[in-house]
This record gives sequence, structure tokens and C-alpha cells, in this order.
Amino acid sequence: MYMEFEAKIIEFLQAGASQEWTVFFRIVSLLGSWTGLLIVFLVFFFYNRRYSYTFLITYGLGVGINYLFKLVISRPRPYAAYEGIEMLTDAIGNSFPSGHAVSSTIIALFVIAFIFMKSKNKFYRYGTILSMLIYVGFICVARMYLGVHYLTDVLAGVCVGVLICCIYLIIYKKLLKLSQNLKE
Repeated sequence: MYMEFEAKIIEFLQAGASQEWTVFFRIVSLLGSWTGLLIVFLVFFFYNRRYSYTFLITYGLGVGINYLFKLVISRPRPYAAYEGIEMLTDAIGNSFPSGHAVSSTIIALFVIAFIFMKSKNKFYRYGTILSMLIYVGFICVARMYLGVHYLTDVLAGVCVGVLICCIYLIIYKKLLKLSQNLKE
């Protein structure tokens, strides 16, 4: 029953489908994959190489764990399961959880953490949080609009991204503290 409700959400989003919206959501979707990874990695690399490598490792770990979940759960994509849903972009593999949601969540959390490390300005901090929430939200809506993910796929992807990111950032802070202690 919940999958029928989720299919209705996608059908609702696709009811207003147009070539312009499809192009827009494909571009948004790109920012939640390797394109977003590359942009953020290069920015981090310019400012702090250690942090950029930490980001890259976390991103890779998140993508790897997500891939394992997809293999184990093996949920078909919405366009394959429901006749009324169109596939508006290329997508391979299984549906659950959304790799784009995992990726965009990791990107967003690392950007937020980076801004919090570099700036005490409340405007920058809260502006970054708000913009990153909007970014992840757009990625999630884009994946549903494009017919390749259900609501639970993107929500689970966000949860996986948060979990992986939090674990790795905790490890990063402990390693950073350890390296500082060794220098003293």
C-alpha cells in the first residue's frame, strides 16, 4: 500500500512534466552525483587538502555502502514497477536507497562542516545550512520527478548519507586531535 502512495507522489510530480522541467531536474540531479563531487572536492582541495581527501573517502564509502544496500534489497525502480510512471532520465541498477540522496547529503554535510570550521559569521553559517537543505531537497524531488526513485528511496538515502558522514566526521576530528597531540 505504501508503494502505491509513493507511486501517486511520482505521478503527481510527472503530471506537470515538460521538456524544460525535465532538463532542469536532470541538471539538478547531476549536482547530486559525480559533478557535485568534483566541484566540492576541487573547492576543498584549494582550501584544505586533508579535508578534501577526507571528503573523498567519505563520499566513496557512502557510495559503496549504498551500492551494497541496492544489491541486497533489490527494489525495482518506479518506472519499472508502475505503468503510469515514465523514466525521464537514464538510471541503472536498483532503486533503494537513492545514491543521489546519499551523495548530496554527504556533500551538504561536508560543506556545512567546512563553513562552520572556517567562519564564525552566523549569516554564513545559517545561510549555508539553509542552502544545503534546499540543495538536498531539490535532488530528492528531482529523482522522484525523473521516475527513478520513490519517497522512501530518497529518505533512506538521506539517512545513509547522514550516518556515514557523522561517523566519518567524528573519526576525522579524533584523528586530527591525535595528530595535534603527537606534534606537541
